[in-house]
Amino acid sequence: MSGIKNKRVQHSPEGAPHLGGHNWRTHIDTFVLDHYKVKGCRSFLDIGCGVGGMVYNALDRDYDAYGIDGDFRLERENPDNFILQDFTKGPANCVKTSFDLGWSCEFVEHVEQKYLDNFMQAFALCKSVVMTYAPVGKEGHHHVNCNTQEYWIDMFADYGLYYNADQTKFIRANSNMKQNFLREYGLCFDK
Repeated sequence: MSGIKNKRVQHSPEGAPHLGGHNWRTHIDTFVLDHYKVKGCRSFLDIGCGVGGMVYNALDRDYDAYGIDGDFRLERENPDNFILQDFTKGPANCVKTSFDLGWSCEFVEHVEQKYLDNFMQAFALCKSVVMTYAPVGKEGHHHVNCNTQEYWIDMFADYGLYYNADQTKFIRANSNMKQNFLREYGLCFDK
């Protein structure tokens, strides 16, 4: 399910190169959703959700699921499950004060370091997080914060989320995402 009514060709909105890098697709990993559901997770927040495919997959699995994204051009079929927020303008006003599982794929590298606190506040609402990052030198659309694994481990620790090496290894080994983002650069954190 795409969840989008107005699929367009345009890559990024004019004047906002940090938005729209989703190319009208979502990198889905149903293994993550199923695994964390078995672990007892019931709520889900996708930070930088793009078109929202993981949100719709989470809803299909009976998660109380929401996504945050700044691409104002998207006309969503279920707008109540999405929060429109450009993280260069400030933090998101989330509908809940906590979530069991946070997810973010191909997002953190697209936001300049000076705006980190805006999206890290959303991650801090989550009890567990699965995310990807782009390493130093990784080319891509508006890659402005490519960094090391250690950088992200330290950053998440500053917000009360601690690296889970065993879970990271397990999720990387079992990811069913078509792309290698999670297998190569996925990290797992817990409070």
